[in-house]
Amino acid sequence: MSRAVTDQMPTLDAEARALRARLPALLAAGPAVLVRVERSAGSVPRSVGAEMLVRGGRLLAGTIGGGHLEQRALQIAAEVERSGLGRSEDFALGPELAQCCGGRLSLGFRPLTADDAASLSSVLPEGRTVLVFGAGHVARALGRVLSALPWRVIVVDGRAEFADPAAFPAEIEVVCQEPAALLAAWGWPLTQPPQLTRPPQLPQPPTPAQTAALVMTHDHALDRALCWALLATRGEGGAPLDYVGLIGSKTKIAGARRELRERLDDASIERLVAPIGLRAADGQLLGGKLPGEIGVSVAAQLVARWQTPADALEPG
Repeated sequence: MSRAVTDQMPTLDAEARALRARLPALLAAGPAVLVRVERSAGSVPRSVGAEMLVRGGRLLAGTIGGGHLEQRALQIAAEVERSGLGRSEDFALGPELAQCCGGRLSLGFRPLTADDAASLSSVLPEGRTVLVFGAGHVARALGRVLSALPWRVIVVDGRAEFADPAAFPAEIEVVCQEPAALLAAWGWPLTQPPQLTRPPQLPQPPTPAQTAALVMTHDHALDRALCWALLATRGEGGAPLDYVGLIGSKTKIAGARRELRERLDDASIERLVAPIGLRAADGQLLGGKLPGEIGVSVAAQLVARWQTPADALEPG
């Protein structure tokens, strides 16, 4: 069943927000069709607000759940691109699509041009941000994992040979700046704010309550200073950072906690996640010591922390 598509935009999920932010670049190469889940009932692969962008019948970004449903949506998007006329289609996820979810959903198909990009990407609710301090081997491995997730990721390192954008996926913001100086420029607390080492073209500061900070620099003293500053940071209404994590051995972490006790209360110190990474039911860290293993473990920990019930995957 086909209907005319409306201009009313549903709530966007995290991946759709990331897609919308990329629209100016994606649409600069030519028109495309935005496909979104407008309504759903029962068991479906993606919730209302999921989106994907299609050009020439090929997926550019995002997903509405994969399988035969997405294949059919790609075909319809190609038709909409040729006609220039948006529409909506209803689908039953049953035998006709060779899917056994049993739910129903409605997809909207909206042709877009470069002129539409600014209006659709300019007013977006702020999503989650992951701040990574240190751009070494673990950060690079972690960056490859985080680039596939719908979050803003900022990697900060004062060493130019490590803060190399070419070493990270294009979606990640790499900042060559002393981490403590960046925090000072953002107005996050430091006892003796250092001077910026380079004239700043600095990223906009994230909202603390929406931010996870991962401390993994080459300097243990710097790590301890950053943990204090991050745990002491407060945003609007006194909200702290959502997550502050430190990589390291038991000895390093014990020393960091001892130093923090001289400057912070117990409640603040208890918020430090150290060592970072996903844990089993008995509290033991999962995974090994290879950078890739740590990257997967840390990303999984953040997914588990930030996933809402509506985000849980239901296979289509």
